[in-house]
Amino acid sequence: MRVPLHDAQSTCERYMIEQSGQLAQAAAEVEIQPVFDDIDAHFYRGRVLLAQKKGEKAVEEFRLVVGENPDSAQGHFYLALAHRLNGQENLYWEAHRKLSEIDHHVMDMINHPTNPITNSDLEKLVARFPERWGRYRGFIGRLPK
Repeated sequence: MRVPLHDAQSTCERYMIEQSGQLAQAAAEVEIQPVFDDIDAHFYRGRVLLAQKKGEKAVEEFRLVVGENPDSAQGHFYLALAHRLNGQENLYWEAHRKLSEIDHHVMDMINHPTNPITNSDLEKLVARFPERWGRYRGFIGRLPK
């Protein structure tokens, strides 16, 4: 059964907000298949599968996410969690290494000696790409104008 992206997002968001195992069970019974292979749908499906402790399937979804967007910090974070759930410690640490490389790249941009990222730049990036840049919101107001 194919479910539109907004339904997959709603299912995941309701689960995360209510912390209800019943919604996760409903998502398991209604197989969420992303329409047009939308990468966001794979991300949300992976989150639901992770919440259901279905690590193998979650890994498949998050691998699609980081394959499409290798700079996705959230994708690597949740991929690491799925690997840990599966007891794959080496793969868990590999995903964490990639996540730290992404953070290191961002810190280089923030601390660049001649052209650092500004508050305005970061605000625009967070607004436009919240899944990638949202984790850096805490730097807004602390960067050069």
